[in-house]
Amino acid sequence: MRAQKRARATGVVLARKVISGARRFSPDVRHCTPCPNANHLDMSISDWFSLLAVVLSIGNIVFLLWNHRQTRHQEALATNLAALASVDLAIKDNPSVLRFHGVTEDDLSAAGITGEELAYLVATFHTGSIYYSIVGKDTSTRAFTEADTYRYYLCTTESTRRAWPLLKRFLMDSPYKRRLEVTIAKIDEESHNA
Repeated sequence: MRAQKRARATGVVLARKVISGARRFSPDVRHCTPCPNANHLDMSISDWFSLLAVVLSIGNIVFLLWNHRQTRHQEALATNLAALASVDLAIKDNPSVLRFHGVTEDDLSAAGITGEELAYLVATFHTGSIYYSIVGKDTSTRAFTEADTYRYYLCTTESTRRAWPLLKRFLMDSPYKRRLEVTIAKIDEESHNA
């Protein structure tokens, strides 16, 4: 019996200590005990988590708006370049439209290609431009290497390198175009040194 009374008394004392401790850290200012350093915020853990949740929510909204804008830009670019590639392929049906790009019959014969072949090269390089503008995001101007097989091997052919002065008129200025220029210059240099 005494042991039970002692246990109850101990439980009551512990309960009072817990309650007084809870009051000390309570966000309700009326029940707070004075802090030795009155300059700091007396916030409970739940208050800190609430503040963190608000900050993360605002950050998430900003990120979603930025991501939506980037996605719309990339979709517009892909749609535009895909349509441009189909227009480029239409050049093969009517090579005389090359004159609108400043390409004459003399230019074609000097490069050793036909209007249809130039149309094919323009379409395939525009297709590569779509990939590198959306997925690549590589702003370097390093040359394509053998690991980048399709672009590199396309540039290694002498016919493509001879057509390059005409072909580059069709490509917008971009890191992709600069990488092609560097690659062709590197291959030309290696072929002259060989």
